[in-house]
Amino acid sequence: MITELFTIVGSEQRGRFRRFFAIAIAFCALQGAAFLFILPIMNAVFDGDHDALWGWLAPFVIVAVAALILNYLASVQGVELTFATTRRLYERIGDHITSLPLGWFSPERIGTVTRTITNSSQNVTLVFGFLMLPFLNGIIAPAVITVGLLIIDWRVGIAFVIAVPFLWGVDRLGKLFYRRGDGGIDLAAAHANARVIEYAQAQQILRANGAVGDANTALQDALLAQRRASATNLITTVPGSVIFRAAVQLILLLAIVAIVPLALGAQITPATAIGLIAVAAQFTASVGTLSDLAAGIRLARSSLRKISSILAAQPLPVMRPQVVPGSRCDLRFEHVTFGYEHGVEVLHDVSFVVPPGTTAAIVGPSGSGKSTIMRLAARFYDPSAGKVSIAGNDIRRYEASDLAAQFALVSQDVYLFDDTIWENICIGRENATDADVVEAARIARVTDIVEQLPDGWETRVGEGGHSLSGGERQRVSIARAVLKNAPLILLDEATSALDPVNEAAFLDALEQATRNTTVLVIAHRLSTIHSADQIFFVDDGRLLETGTHEDLVAADGAYARFWNQRAGTTSWSITSVKENR
Repeated sequence: MITELFTIVGSEQRGRFRRFFAIAIAFCALQGAAFLFILPIMNAVFDGDHDALWGWLAPFVIVAVAALILNYLASVQGVELTFATTRRLYERIGDHITSLPLGWFSPERIGTVTRTITNSSQNVTLVFGFLMLPFLNGIIAPAVITVGLLIIDWRVGIAFVIAVPFLWGVDRLGKLFYRRGDGGIDLAAAHANARVIEYAQAQQILRANGAVGDANTALQDALLAQRRASATNLITTVPGSVIFRAAVQLILLLAIVAIVPLALGAQITPATAIGLIAVAAQFTASVGTLSDLAAGIRLARSSLRKISSILAAQPLPVMRPQVVPGSRCDLRFEHVTFGYEHGVEVLHDVSFVVPPGTTAAIVGPSGSGKSTIMRLAARFYDPSAGKVSIAGNDIRRYEASDLAAQFALVSQDVYLFDDTIWENICIGRENATDADVVEAARIARVTDIVEQLPDGWETRVGEGGHSLSGGERQRVSIARAVLKNAPLILLDEATSALDPVNEAAFLDALEQATRNTTVLVIAHRLSTIHSADQIFFVDDGRLLETGTHEDLVAADGAYARFWNQRAGTTSWSITSVKENR
């Protein structure tokens, strides 16, 4: 476990780990040695030998005080190690998650990640703050006591030596119970977490369909399965702990049975017998805690395996040699084929070029592959065949940070963080000046929102931005993209939640702000389509036509039919039933 944790947290924590274990082992050894002083001290008390008593009390006090100091130092080191390891684990998990393809994030895996971050990381790191020191003490102190007893009275010492393999066998038996009950609880917990997240995120739909509370059978079934798995785990793990504790008490009983006849036969003094029984009681008390502590260690080891499984997921690879962003920023798809599932293609041999400083609109019916093109351009996925290039370089050759600096994305599914409007915009560029933020907000018409809010820029938007309307959230997201000032802007139906007046104002301001910027936009509204420098008409995952609006309409092909159909809907009007009679 420690070696695996070293691999995850990195070499910078090795020194802290070594200090902790060195101090902890020294403390445990001194504590075990301190209990051995009971025997000569008891003999000196019973014999009334004050000189011998003070002669043994002095080193006992020194050892006990040293043990107390080391206990304090080990506890401090353990807490510091807990915080340092927690921070490093969160950093490693967070960095790795951002490098994974979006296809990896199934609902069950999202539940697993949530459980891993909230529970598993704490289970691992709290070992050093609360479990490792008493666990080591339960092993090292009894070992020192056993060695001391072999020196003082080999007959009693041999009895404790024999107890070691006996307790080891009992512990192995308990692990069999644990492994039998541990298999299903993780899967059940991950599934339940996924259902709880889904239940929280889909409240509007669930309430509209009366599928809340007990009516939500999927959630109820998942929680019931988790409860059953937890009960099974409890039933199968408790016997192991009970058996181990019973075995430890049996060792103490056998020790007393062996010591008392020695005292009655005058082979040892009564004082020695009392001292040996006291030492044996301490031996069994220390060993007895191992059962409960071992359960925590096993939980931490299981949690570490979950963390390792997430970190073992393959990220999007960076091809060699790597490249740095260039001065020009064109976007190029070359014979790109892609499918979310193996063998099921949603894009077929798509090729196009968006020259620097121009705007291209992707047009097509719902489900034609428009959003998939956007996701590939942002490298949320890698194509199955072909390549995507930005600024003349295959995007797989960019480091993640360099690629992210090349584009700004505004998607149709806007997410705002539970922070102020100002901070949500500043995510686009953390080093932006106040004037830059205000200008980006003006372009996106966010200033109109801010002026109507009592707290202005400091208004908190709530988790996901729930305190704002859909159109307001979209405007904040657009301001974030404008502030980033990236050479490429990807607009995935970015104006879908804006009313016609705000959309027209935004498009006009965006055109002024992005005169030298390359723009790829998924367009549904005719005004956006008409103003694009070129149009890519996509249907059924294939790029059917490319050209300007005028050229494609004149060609009278698939785009022209689509255009005429959409243009016809704008002339629809609603009349009353009475007027038609």
